Amino acid sequence: MKKGAMFGLDCQALKNQFGELFLASRQSEAQQGAIGSCRYTKRGAMFGLDARIALAIFGALSVISGAALYSAIQESKIVAYITSLEEVDKALEAYYLDTGAYPTSVANNYFGLEKLVVDPTDVPGWDGPYIGLDASSSRYLEFTVLGGSVLGVNYGKDTNWTSRINCTSMLAGQTCSLWIATQWSAKSIAEAIDVRVDGALGASTGNVRLMCDTPGYTGKCTIYYKSDLPSNVKA
Repeated sequence: MKKGAMFGLDCQALKNQFGELFLASRQSEAQQGAIGSCRYTKRGAMFGLDARIALAIFGALSVISGAALYSAIQESKIVAYITSLEEVDKALEAYYLDTGAYPTSVANNYFGLEKLVVDPTDVPGWDGPYIGLDASSSRYLEFTVLGGSVLGVNYGKDTNWTSRINCTSMLAGQTCSLWIATQWSAKSIAEAIDVRVDGALGASTGNVRLMCDTPGYTGKCTIYYKSDLPSNVKA
């Protein structure tokens, strides 16, 4: 409004000093340019409103884009994790086909995964390494996907459990599966994997089991992921 008011003041002063002729000339110039002081005022107000609307739209889009980006990142992490475990399954299957047995360390309890990457020398048919991971011990492989530390493969009963129940003692009617276990992933992503695979969160049921918040690992989980390979353990 100041610009319009000042323009009106200028016109009045010019009228008083130089008369109608100069004022007519001045108003003609205004019509060719901004078409009067009122048009300047409206144009400025409209520009301010448009800018506020645009900023509001950009703000909303940034929130939507941020949420979509976070969701996409979460999804990529889940896919990377599941794909990595599928590679472990493939490695175990190849080892089994070459040697006629799994790399079992303690019968019906857990595997010795070092045999997947280091020639045990006493296993006929071994033709590895079978996977591109390093052994952290005779039992575990190093596994840093999702911020984890190690990966192991265990026998576990197909009952509801959070802490794995091994298959060293099988009762009639019980079944046993192989479970790929990884430690220590953030609880939020572990739960997202559970929901993705099982359709709902359930730490002690389904094809994904979670053991979370153990002493010294608050906010972290061991993830047990059920393998598609047969355990070959019978009741």
